[in-house]
Amino acid sequence: MAQADAINVDSMHLLLSTCRAAIKHTEAGPHAPPFPPELIDGLNSYVVKAPKASFKGLGTHSTPPSAAETANATRTDTHSNPSPPARGAPITTRTALPDSLQDWRVVGMGRGSARAAATAEGLKDFRLFARYDSNHPTLNLDPSVQRDLANSTLDTALAPPGARISVVDKVSSGLALTPTGGCTVEELEPHFARIAAALGATRVERNENWHRWVLRDIPTFIDNKLVDENDLRAEIIARLRIVDPDRPHSLVGNVRRLCAQGAAQNLKTTCVTFSTSVGTSLRAGRHFDLFGRRAWLEVYRPLKALECCELCLSFSHRTNKCTALQPRCAHCSAWGHSIDAHTCTHCKDEARSCLPRCPHCRGPHKAGFEQCPGRAKFDKKARAFVHPKGDTLNAILKAGDQARRKTLLSDKQAGPEDAAAAATST
Repeated sequence: MAQADAINVDSMHLLLSTCRAAIKHTEAGPHAPPFPPELIDGLNSYVVKAPKASFKGLGTHSTPPSAAETANATRTDTHSNPSPPARGAPITTRTALPDSLQDWRVVGMGRGSARAAATAEGLKDFRLFARYDSNHPTLNLDPSVQRDLANSTLDTALAPPGARISVVDKVSSGLALTPTGGCTVEELEPHFARIAAALGATRVERNENWHRWVLRDIPTFIDNKLVDENDLRAEIIARLRIVDPDRPHSLVGNVRRLCAQGAAQNLKTTCVTFSTSVGTSLRAGRHFDLFGRRAWLEVYRPLKALECCELCLSFSHRTNKCTALQPRCAHCSAWGHSIDAHTCTHCKDEARSCLPRCPHCRGPHKAGFEQCPGRAKFDKKARAFVHPKGDTLNAILKAGDQARRKTLLSDKQAGPEDAAAAATST
């Protein structure tokens, strides 16, 4: 287009719109529905001299249903004969997700869609875990050595060429093994015992998507006797057999109080956390009685609030993982100096007022403001911290610019009145 000197505004609008649609489709991941073939055919058969006629027949075409949709329709027809939906009525499905997750991404995952995480009933961990009962010497080895031990065993077992381990992380229960890109847990599952023997682990297992719960105001003493973790575990197991009789053994992991070790002796009540396997009937907001007292289930949040990086102010990583060469000011959002070195000369507009500029929403407040719409938040459906991207982020930034301009304008209008009032008082 540049060589032909044919660039115009309409062509650029069409190109940008197509690029935005392709980027959204890519970021949505495997859960995104395919583009309608008639849309692509309409673009390919575009006639310059008759632009409206090129797309006139778009509405008359319909994308053929998939095999799954055809099978579902056949099963529905054999059981009932429902009346067809009214023309133009929106078709709703039981798996429809709230619009609040549109254009939101999981923190720490550049293209991790929050909608995809919610569809999968929460963010899942597709790693293998090598469990150890004691402090094994393998835990003290370098991650590269641990990785090579596992991969050499897979080579000996004639595992598929792509079924290998790429990253090894140390966790509280042992080692977390991340498969290489394109490798699934199912490909490595036949070799779990061999990997465990090579690493000296008790066992190697896939990670389950546990649901972690919190119960508040659980007493620490009953009849002047300290309620320890064994008592809590026995009481929770007994309660699960009543609440969920179909899955009486759904309790997994540890049961513990959310307080420092030994601090429970000085407290009347504490919060208690426990985990259950997927598929139980437990739901947030329902009561879960313990020791004859009513308690309510809450979803466990790993952090009360996700703090941004102190160097670059990003929510995608922690300060010790930051790779930025220069700091970013939490007051004016400018790069090259921190908030401690901020001066009014760094502000681009209305230096005398020194109005803050948020780096996340561009609103008139500093970074870290609790009510900031661009701040990362915990989503219960995705079971992860999410932050805005795409059109949602653009709308937030636009609203922040408008709020900041309005504040600057009001400060300018109030300036002369304040000066006159000060002169009168003197």
